[in-house]
Amino acid sequence: MAQGYSTRAVPLILGLSLMAGSARGQDCAEGDWSCEPAAPPATAAPPSAPEAPETSSPDAEQAPPEAPAAPAETPPSAAQSPSEAPPPGAHPPEGGAPEEPDVPEPAEPPAVIYETRRSTWEEEDAPPPLIIVDPRTRPGEPPPEEIGVRERPEHVELRPRPRWEPLWGVAGRVQTALGRSRGRDVEMSGLGVGVRYRPVPHFALELGFDSLRGRDWHGDRRRESFVSASALVYFNPDATFQVYMPLGLHGSWARVERETTGSFEEHTYGYFGAHAGVGGEIRLSPRVALPLELLGFVRGRVDRASRQNPEFVDESTMLVTNTSGGGLLRFGVVVYW
Repeated sequence: MAQGYSTRAVPLILGLSLMAGSARGQDCAEGDWSCEPAAPPATAAPPSAPEAPETSSPDAEQAPPEAPAAPAETPPSAAQSPSEAPPPGAHPPEGGAPEEPDVPEPAEPPAVIYETRRSTWEEEDAPPPLIIVDPRTRPGEPPPEEIGVRERPEHVELRPRPRWEPLWGVAGRVQTALGRSRGRDVEMSGLGVGVRYRPVPHFALELGFDSLRGRDWHGDRRRESFVSASALVYFNPDATFQVYMPLGLHGSWARVERETTGSFEEHTYGYFGAHAGVGGEIRLSPRVALPLELLGFVRGRVDRASRQNPEFVDESTMLVTNTSGGGLLRFGVVVYW
């Protein structure tokens, strides 16, 4: 009897144990004696690369894996402008790679534009002027401004200045005396000739002979001749109208007929003096010129009778002198060779 009871109890105990284990695996209340701590789940192994599917033919070769697709390029219009670029030292945003700053493109070289307009005096085969245009322009901005124009000559020829050749010349002139004394004007005029030598452009020498006739400041008849030596200093020898300054010395002699009561007395005077003035010469050609001169002179008597017979006597003060002065206005022509 006892043996038969134990034989029937073994299957009953095994069934209860299985039911309790399945209950612990499904819902296990906290603090239940039948609950046991569950083992931690095992870490899952990383997935392995998928194997290539087997082909039905044993002789077929395995195909190579495809190359990864290249990332799509960002168009220039979508590039970040310099104003939106992050400042230096800023941290990149989380969850993405840092954005690269936009690098400005280098400026284009200067544009060269040829102008087709030509002046009426230019030759047809002359090259057009070169115009340099401001290259700092961008699309959508106003047209650039012209910042420089440079003429491009086809050929530049440097001509040396012609060498000066010494010139000889002969001058002929008419002249009139200028002066006034005791309310009387000098009324004398005459002719003159001269020989001129011009070794350099700025300097010339002249030897002249002149003769005047008329009435002097006393109202007496006078005939006077003089020889002069002058140096001419030219200020602008390359111009058409050349300005010069004459400087020199002269000596003269005069015959004077002085009227007395019922008769005429003839006197001979000798003078030595200096002269200076200003002149202008109009060059009609390299060989012909028209000079115009204004001379002033100062002189004194050098003849033997100068002390016994002075030329000027002041009747009120009885003062005497042999020094005189005046002026000459000349106009003539010079022929060079």
